[in-house]
Amino acid sequence: MGHQPVTARILLRGGMVADGVRTRLNVGAHLDRPALAGEHLDWLVRDERHCAGSDGIYHGQHPHPRGYGAFSRLARYYLAGGAEARWQQLARHLAGNAADVYGLRDRGRVAAGMAADVCVIGPHGIGDRATYGAPRREATGVDLVMVNGSIIWRDGQPVPGAAAGLLVS
Repeated sequence: MGHQPVTARILLRGGMVADGVRTRLNVGAHLDRPALAGEHLDWLVRDERHCAGSDGIYHGQHPHPRGYGAFSRLARYYLAGGAEARWQQLARHLAGNAADVYGLRDRGRVAAGMAADVCVIGPHGIGDRATYGAPRREATGVDLVMVNGSIIWRDGQPVPGAAAGLLVS
């Protein structure tokens, strides 16, 4: 799949907006384009460098559903085929590559000497439930989450009083 130029709407300093700017940039601008289709996701997941992310907004009166559903939706897409290689890709793209990008040398992999950050997905897979009408619906299928070896999420609920992580800035 080749990259096609798109028309961008760019917010400039001082609040001025420039419409109709032709660019090949894939980041840094609001791109007026259709939602990602399967072929776009296929292209992303095949790229070893892919590092999943979201610009979802979690706070306010009406957060964007991506805030609660972006990673579970991507995981559901990766795991649809069920092949073991897809699970490995998901772990690399959501954890390993992210740790590398942010310079977190003791994170992103399960190995001796690494921080014990683990997410266990149940046998029925993962599902995103957030919608525009109900944007705070949490994903289903995450049975357990450990941060620094401490369980912070179990059986679909946060563990009361668990706070094992630190703010990354």
